[in-house]
Amino acid sequence: MVGQHGRTPEVIDDLLGCRHAGAFTREDSGQVGNWLVRLVVFIGLASVLIVEGGSIVLARIAASEAASGSASEAAFAVRAQGLQGSPDTQARALVKEKGCELLAISFNHSEQKVSTTVRCRAKTYLVRRIKPLEKYTVVTASHISSFATR
Repeated sequence: MVGQHGRTPEVIDDLLGCRHAGAFTREDSGQVGNWLVRLVVFIGLASVLIVEGGSIVLARIAASEAASGSASEAAFAVRAQGLQGSPDTQARALVKEKGCELLAISFNHSEQKVSTTVRCRAKTYLVRRIKPLEKYTVVTASHISSFATR
């Protein structure tokens, strides 16, 4: 097709610099847009996976810290005041502070040990709503501490 002044569109593109190496043509713009959409979707999905997985990892860490901390607190209370008072009060407070739930606390007098079991729930947005994955949001941890007096 010949345009105005007897020049073809290819000649006009050459004069405007559109057909040189590295220059985008009209056909390339659809590919660039498609690539950008894919990149944004990938970054969004990766972000959701990182946040959801991070929440589960943080729940595991919190459960472990709550279990060991509560066992240590209860053991310290037994060493300080014996079993006359309520040695599990500090342990319950520490577990609650971590956002967890104290499932069990037991004192073994013959071995002079205290055992705690704690459950934490991960604060996820997506995983907790998917039934097959829901089990990964609940974490249980146990710890044993000695309350032996020296």
